[in-house]
Amino acid sequence: APSAAASGTAIKVSVKLGDDVSKAQLGTKTWLLVFARAPGGGPPVAVIRQPATAVPGEFTLSDANSMIPGRSLGNFPELTVVARLSASGQAIEQPGDLYGQAQVAPGGAANLVIDRVVQ
Repeated sequence: APSAAASGTAIKVSVKLGDDVSKAQLGTKTWLLVFARAPGGGPPVAVIRQPATAVPGEFTLSDANSMIPGRSLGNFPELTVVARLSASGQAIEQPGDLYGQAQVAPGGAANLVIDRVVQ
């Protein structure tokens, strides 16, 4: 199979807030993290960090957003794509953070609704 860089492997991600989530709930330190990781867990393969005001929005995860050199979205048959609003602004998941997630193949698209709460 061609490498992800050669084939331009990317994942289109659409993110919106769930019906029970209001922008007014989000603090000034809240950040949006959109990332893809192997279904078994581990560090993200690719990540984008934006202010919470970017929601709703459209994003593209690609190897240009890679966390670890040499690790490509195309290395995995399927990825877990997550959009998480981090109230602390930190990358580490915290109780109370809001998120949505879906399984997607590299080159695919995900429509994420942020409607779950990290326990």
